[in-house]
Amino acid sequence: MPADGRGPRGCGGRRDAADPLFRHHHALVIGIGDYAQQGRLDEQLGQTIHAAEDAVALGGLLHHIGYARSQVHCLLDQEATLDTIRSRLFAWRTLERAELFLLFWGGHGIHCGGRTLLLPYDADSRQLGRTSLTVNEVVTLACDINSSNVAVFFDTCYSAPRPPRLFHPEWTTAGPSLADRVLLFAGASTLALDTGGGVLSACLREALSDRWGRLCDEEGTVYLGEVAADLQRSVDARAQAAWIAAGQPGRAPQEPFIASINGRLPAVGRNLRRHVEQRLAEEEFPWPMMELARRALTRGGPGPEVETCRSARS
Repeated sequence: MPADGRGPRGCGGRRDAADPLFRHHHALVIGIGDYAQQGRLDEQLGQTIHAAEDAVALGGLLHHIGYARSQVHCLLDQEATLDTIRSRLFAWRTLERAELFLLFWGGHGIHCGGRTLLLPYDADSRQLGRTSLTVNEVVTLACDINSSNVAVFFDTCYSAPRPPRLFHPEWTTAGPSLADRVLLFAGASTLALDTGGGVLSACLREALSDRWGRLCDEEGTVYLGEVAADLQRSVDARAQAAWIAAGQPGRAPQEPFIASINGRLPAVGRNLRRHVEQRLAEEEFPWPMMELARRALTRGGPGPEVETCRSARS
């Protein structure tokens, strides 16, 4: 946990005992859908109204699949100021041991002055260079954390080095820091579309929870490499489906980018069905809760949103 002792806020979940598989996993989840200069940024960049909801959903999922509450910290909307984000990333460097440090950022991104900028809550549209963070700075700070593996997910515009018709950020300063211990995923976001949230964040949650049971091993464990491969397949398809549904021509401006994958990536999630079944078998719950959980497990298939994503993949 960060040195200042602050616990998580807004991510949900009451259980603070980590699943043994994730006892050395930590996450910083940032979601900004409500900016100090909301009107001006919306006019210039579109809207990111679901970014905070995406962050809350991801944080809640991490709790659900076994991360302890003290291991997941959320910064939402007005909490995610420039100084707070920087100090939070610096604070995580005091960790004695981390098998995985996971960083998620949902919100506005912009190409300005030859750099890719990620906009915190208090970004000033008239002084973006001084009031924002570059992609490279965020990645470098994350890589300075004492963790065996680092996974960075940007659901922001212009955060991916491709396709060429968008923008190639300068990854040269972040590159040497990546080494062989980092898997970095970045996607140029379609948050401005009316999809109910970010395309990357939706596919990330589905991959971490393995909703279709395609990514887990025989123990129900999902590994970071499988998550990356699934995102590589699913993000573009889902973005394109949302793009077409919104009546937009051509290709959706979102393509997944995997910067580095090493050969010893850690466990990062669990198949939800197997995880719930295991919890029911190992712990005693009141009968009504047991019955409700069993009914949830035996429901006939995923909901409409899931079906839409599944059809987009096929």
